[in-house]
Amino acid sequence: MVRPLLQKVIEKHLSINDTEDDIEIYFKQSLKTQIKTRFNLEWTSSSTVSLSQISSLLDPRYKDLEHESLDSRYDIRKELQNILETNYPQVSVTEHTKNAHTSAMKFLYGDEMIDMNDPKIQLQGYLAEPQLRFDLDPFEWWNTRTIKYPIISECAKKYLTIPATSVSSERYFSTAGNIVTPKRSCLLPENVNTLVFFVSK
Repeated sequence: MVRPLLQKVIEKHLSINDTEDDIEIYFKQSLKTQIKTRFNLEWTSSSTVSLSQISSLLDPRYKDLEHESLDSRYDIRKELQNILETNYPQVSVTEHTKNAHTSAMKFLYGDEMIDMNDPKIQLQGYLAEPQLRFDLDPFEWWNTRTIKYPIISECAKKYLTIPATSVSSERYFSTAGNIVTPKRSCLLPENVNTLVFFVSK
């Protein structure tokens, strides 16, 4: 959600109007520049696809990538396809032909059967789906389509659960710092793990 929301903030709330004075214009331009720099919103020929861009593509509310530049959309889709093909290899041809005639319908249709275990075909099907409204739950959407897109849904669950901030992990480091003090430096690592677990719950 981070990239689409930031683009909406820039587009809807940081656009410059004729009625604004120099201070307001300078503030908006500075803020816009800082946001674009901090979150790498500008796409150049040397840019690489980020985790947040892959996550946006896997979020059915933003999968059309309207918030990304036209140049970057192809690269983001290609990168996701590479991730799917690398982590979920396609079923081999020999295995496919061995299982090809297991039912009468498969026998009748023969090679015209579409292999839905192919990550590329699943990705094409997912991209052809209508985009979800921004106020709906993407996890619920993926939950209802796990059977239809098993490979992509597994990948989506991994990418969409990445926290947008590091606050939770920093909290654990802070808790551990409060437990392991100079007076308690002889604590065994497993005891520290247990104490951090109990204190953070």
